Amino acid sequence: MIRDLLNYIYPIAFTGCSIFNKYLVPCKDKVKLVATSSINEMENADKIAYFPLIQKIREYRIYSSCGNVSVPRYIDLTNISKTSEILKARTLNPIIAKGVDNPEYEEIETSPLPVFAFSYGKPRNNVKIEKGMDIGFVNYFGGLGYIINSNLHILRNMKLDPRDIMEKDIVVNRSSKVYYELYDEEVFVEDITEMGFEGLRMLENKFDLKFKIEKIRVYNIAKELHIMKDPLAGDFNTIVIGKRHKVEDFLEKFVRLNIPCYIGGKVA
Repeated sequence: MIRDLLNYIYPIAFTGCSIFNKYLVPCKDKVKLVATSSINEMENADKIAYFPLIQKIREYRIYSSCGNVSVPRYIDLTNISKTSEILKARTLNPIIAKGVDNPEYEEIETSPLPVFAFSYGKPRNNVKIEKGMDIGFVNYFGGLGYIINSNLHILRNMKLDPRDIMEKDIVVNRSSKVYYELYDEEVFVEDITEMGFEGLRMLENKFDLKFKIEKIRVYNIAKELHIMKDPLAGDFNTIVIGKRHKVEDFLEKFVRLNIPCYIGGKVA
């Protein structure tokens, strides 16, 4: 199966191709989204999703309100059948965080696996971010390292430590879920999985704010696996901003799902 995949997909897909996909979900009157297997620096779009297929693919959609285009972020070589679920979660979670009810979802047919999908819908109002609000984090950063580590061992025909296999499976299960818990009308929520920690800087620029981050938590694998281009690249990362007790209530929903959460800063 792996050898067959290499006839369709460039090897970078197994070690972190998603570094090219760093966009906040666009929400406006007219949103242009592009799914492509080649990087075109002259492409004019609100969001571009790139995946290194050997097959040439270029699809675009134009929506109103909120729209998203995404790729699965990674392919787990020990659990290839999960790819479609991961793709769906990666596409839907960012716009669910915007308060989109029953988002439309369209998967693009590609061989041998689905790697592009679009979603869109009308968002509900988000809480306005104000100075003094607390900033909470859902999940630690760097979880993608468990997938990359596993894939590298397989590609090199090396044995993987059972503990690393267990951690990798946790990551896969966590990042293949659609979390309807992401929308909460009493806090501001943004899925920053694609952007990682850089997502905070993007939000600062978007809203002309400053965030004072006192701590971030990172999985050990991110510190140990030096091949990662972005050591903070995660499997599922969300930030929540609001009044402290509201942020705590939001984080508690994910603690009950066995996802680590913490308050790590404030709006300065």
